Amino acid sequence: MSLALQTFSSVKDANAALQAAGTRYLGGGTLVVRAANEGDVSTSS
Repeated sequence: MSLALQTFSSVKDANAALQAAGTRYLGGGTLVVRAANEGDVSTSS
């Protein structure tokens, strides 16, 4: 699984990006980025 960190200047742009199949929103800001930098790109629901 690949992980891409992206930022958007508007909610409309962010919503459009989330429409792609398999896209996930990872909330938590600093915690998510820290985990990604440490190599943990696992997801669960």
